[in-house]
Amino acid sequence: MIGWVAFVSARDYFIRWGQSAEVRGAYQHTLIAVIDHVRAAYPDADPVLFSTVYPGPAHDSSIALVTAAGHPPISETARWVDARYALVLPPDDTLAVIPQSTPPHPAFIPLLGALETIDLRPDDLDPRFTVYGIDEDAARALARSTLSDAPADFNGAAELIGARWLAESARPGEMAELLTVWRVLDPTRAGPVVPPSFTIDAVMFAHVLDGAGGILAQSDRLDAPSWAWRAGDLILQIQPLVVPASAAPGQYAAVTGIYDRASGARLPVVGGGDSAAVPPLVVAP
Repeated sequence: MIGWVAFVSARDYFIRWGQSAEVRGAYQHTLIAVIDHVRAAYPDADPVLFSTVYPGPAHDSSIALVTAAGHPPISETARWVDARYALVLPPDDTLAVIPQSTPPHPAFIPLLGALETIDLRPDDLDPRFTVYGIDEDAARALARSTLSDAPADFNGAAELIGARWLAESARPGEMAELLTVWRVLDPTRAGPVVPPSFTIDAVMFAHVLDGAGGILAQSDRLDAPSWAWRAGDLILQIQPLVVPASAAPGQYAAVTGIYDRASGARLPVVGGGDSAAVPPLVVAP
């Protein structure tokens, strides 16, 4: 009986538990595989853009910092995003590594040229990841398609250089998506350094106004975290907003801005105010 219990316990602990998809996911097997592959196959790539469900400073990036210590493109200059809603375009050529769990938003597909796809175990929570090259010409064309006549400077930290709705209109009850493009000026001015990670933790907001002093729809998120910004980066952020089923057809003014997550304090706009106007949302019948 003792021998049987010992055998079953050893099998469950050293074989079943260690090889289960849930455990491999919890212990970030995909991230480790991504880091190892980039170090081996692209040693000269700098910087590298990583997409992950957890792009914050206290999770995947910290694991990368420890795992790839001594490899600056990963441990020091890497950019972190959730590609389902954001991309970062550094001034230099960039590789983007995107796992299956965070597929790039359709608006970003024209910017990405697949170089290779690496398969992991088919039963993994993330069974594969793809390495992309970012098409700089396509990225510049996308940025130009959003350009506004007067960029809005938010506290010298970042300037909003353009915005557009991904669809011409939305019906009541549908999702509207606003693409905003930002140029990072000085990331240290994006907000205070706050615990527990002791980094800057900014959030972008998009509000559709109802015309009566209220908010018809809103989205508050930043999927390219401010802690990893570098001067000169272009930030592409998509804000999904649900149009209320009760919304009447028409045009609704919209604004965007940046605030500190901990305090809720908004970054001021140079010249006055704490938000910038973006193209109005058209609600169709």
